[in-house]
Amino acid sequence: MLMLGPKKILVVGDVILDISCKGKVNRVSPEAPIPALLYEEMEYSLGGAANLTSNLIAAGQDVTLVSIIGSDKYENTLREMLVESGISDKYIFSFEKYTTCVKYRFRAQNDQQLLRVDVEDPNHNFTRDDTPVLALLKEVVGDFDLVIISDYCKGLLDEKLTQSIIHICKSYGIRVIIDVKNTTIRKYKGANILKPNLQELSFLTKKPVKNIEEIIAASHYLCKKSGAEYVLTTCGSAGMVLVNPFGLIKYINSTRINAHDVTGAGDTAIA
Repeated sequence: MLMLGPKKILVVGDVILDISCKGKVNRVSPEAPIPALLYEEMEYSLGGAANLTSNLIAAGQDVTLVSIIGSDKYENTLREMLVESGISDKYIFSFEKYTTCVKYRFRAQNDQQLLRVDVEDPNHNFTRDDTPVLALLKEVVGDFDLVIISDYCKGLLDEKLTQSIIHICKSYGIRVIIDVKNTTIRKYKGANILKPNLQELSFLTKKPVKNIEEIIAASHYLCKKSGAEYVLTTCGSAGMVLVNPFGLIKYINSTRINAHDVTGAGDTAIA
C-alpha cells in the first residue's frame, strides 16, 4: 500500500463564513404562505477556501491559506475561527471596500434548508491591489510542494491574478490544482489539474453533461483546451470522472447516502 507523507500546501482562494440559523417549523406564517421558523441556535463554520484548508489539515497536511476579507463586522469572527481551526490568519489580507462573503442558511428539523441569504458585493466593486498576494507568492511559494487555487468567483481570483499565480508556480516547478468556478477556460490555462463539478464543466465547455459519455467527452475537451494534465469531474451521486488529454483514465463510482446538506462537498473532494 502506497503511503504518502505530509506535504506543504499553499491554498489561495475565496474564504466564506457559513452561518446556520437552526430551529423548528410547526406552522405556516399568518403574514404570508411561508413556514415560520422557531429559532433555537446559530452555528458558525468555515466555507470556501477556508473549509478546504481545514479538510487538508485534518488529513495531516501542512497548509497555509492566502485570501482576502473585508474590514467589516465579520472580520474578527472569521479570523478567530481560522485560528481556532489551526489556520494562521497571517496571510489573510483585509480591504475596507471589500465585503466579506457570508452565507446564512435557515434550517428546520432534520437539517432541512429553507432559505439561503448571501452577503457579498456581486460586482466586487472594491479597489483591487494584487501586490500583497503576488509579492507573498514570489517570496514563499518555493517553500511549498503544491499550490491549490480555490476559486469561488468572490473577488480575489480574477483572470490576471490566477494566471500570474500559475506562471509563478511554473517558474518554481510547483504543481497547481484548481477548484474551478469561472466560465472562461483561458483563466485556468496552464494548471496541472482542474476540478469542476457537472454544472461548472457544462458552463466552461458549453457542452451537455447529461450522461456519462457526455461527461467524459466534456471533461476531455476541457483537458485539451486548458492544457491541463488531468481533469477530475465530480458528478454528485454518479461519482467522479478522471481524464487526461488522451481520454478516460478512471471512473470512480460513489457510495449512496441520504444527505440533506451537501455544503462543502467540492472542498472535501479536492482535499
